[in-house]
Amino acid sequence: MGHDGILIVYEEVHRDQFNVCHQVQTDQPLSCVEFAPDAFGCVVAAGCHDGTVLMVTRTANGWENTVVRPHVANPITSLSWGPAAIAFTGETGTVARLVIGIASDAARTLTSTDMHHWDDAEELPVPAGSGPVRDVGWAPNMGTTETDIAVVTGTGATMFTRSQNSFDGWTAASLPLPSDAGEVWSVSWNLTGTVVAVAHGVNSVTAFTKGVANGEWFVLSTVVG
Repeated sequence: MGHDGILIVYEEVHRDQFNVCHQVQTDQPLSCVEFAPDAFGCVVAAGCHDGTVLMVTRTANGWENTVVRPHVANPITSLSWGPAAIAFTGETGTVARLVIGIASDAARTLTSTDMHHWDDAEELPVPAGSGPVRDVGWAPNMGTTETDIAVVTGTGATMFTRSQNSFDGWTAASLPLPSDAGEVWSVSWNLTGTVVAVAHGVNSVTAFTKGVANGEWFVLSTVVG
């Protein structure tokens, strides 16, 4: 995957040996790619420079390529799949979810009930003037009743939280990065979705976790490489 617009899917055929099993040529540079959770099958999503998402799905008859067109006019910079276990109040059946970061101060969620037709669900209110979104990360879910999405711009990181047990929407909170954090680059979750790491500055990473008593995010540690 890259600026040449080619998406290549590799399959391990022997230990440490990978063969190309599918290749897609698009007319747009690709900026990000991620496999869906196993519960949704073998599906790959890739963000494109024209604001679309390329979905590549393995079927019984081979591979299927589809293009999802969210209501965005800027390049997609990042994407992250939501965990399969999430079910908000009022929903029925299994819903696939994707959050996309956009080369403006915006991020959006997409949803699908059949992995073919996607709805442009919600816009996450990234702070105005914070700059293009550089990375997004939907937290893994280990049975909690809340779900979290971290959104990173060049100037900071915002955590969006939503309860699965109410009709309320997303709430936003800025992660308390160090005062000398510098530019912010990317975000990554641990496997349980309880700790999030934010890369910033020249070679620094700050890890955060959520307080049990007040639900606020606080710094666990900052590591300088």
